[in-house]
Amino acid sequence: MRAELRWLQTNDFRSWDDFLVAERDPYDCSGWFYCGVGVPGDPAQEDFQFCASTPSVVSRIKQERRHLRLLMVEIFTHEGIERALRDFIAASEGNSWSEISAELRRKMYSEYESTKSR
Repeated sequence: MRAELRWLQTNDFRSWDDFLVAERDPYDCSGWFYCGVGVPGDPAQEDFQFCASTPSVVSRIKQERRHLRLLMVEIFTHEGIERALRDFIAASEGNSWSEISAELRRKMYSEYESTKSR
């Protein structure tokens, strides 16, 4: 069983348009996003929140939150983030949604997790 990305939004900006015009180094950046993931053909989905980061930012982020789950991206653009997310989701498979969700939680936070674990 495999999952699919249903939607992707930025937490740090009001819209993707605002994200696109923000000044930043696309090779030295990080930010928070949320998305919906489900199984093809099933309307149910689970929402996830995640921090996307380029490799150069990881050590700075880990100083603040040592055990933070991260989705690594080559380039911090809408396309780069979505590509990395789609690749990660496509590689996450299991015999049940529970197994897939557990795999996704290696790099993202589920809507069903306690905020104490963040």
